[in-house]
Amino acid sequence: MSGKNVRPSGTRGGASGQSSKAAFAMFQQKDKDVGGTGKASSDQLPSNNDPRNPASIKDRLLKWCEISTKGYPHVNVKNFSSSWADGMAFCALTHHFIPDAFDFNTLNPQEKRKNLELAFRVAEQFDADRSEDKLTKKGKLI
Repeated sequence: MSGKNVRPSGTRGGASGQSSKAAFAMFQQKDKDVGGTGKASSDQLPSNNDPRNPASIKDRLLKWCEISTKGYPHVNVKNFSSSWADGMAFCALTHHFIPDAFDFNTLNPQEKRKNLELAFRVAEQFDADRSEDKLTKKGKLI
């Protein structure tokens, strides 16, 4: 991974951190780096006059998840509850950014616990913390 994706340790979005547009640009670049189209634009995401509004943030994150998992079988992200219950959406999101970690096509939606454990295990192998709001590997956004 290139140094251009490095984010200073301990910073978050907002006045002292990255802007949401800069963060989105990094996700677009990472999408291209792993063979995606990188076509998702902030114009496709729900907008709100105040991007710090929690409802706007939630809507934008949900739309980003929907775009990032589009095309994966058995995955239809529409909310933050039932869409994630079988672990397939977590696996799709993980696979989108770490495609060589496992064969997504071998997963079974009926094996919910196995899918969730796989997604978290792979993310943890890349130094992602289950409690973090971003996936990072050694200070780099993945």
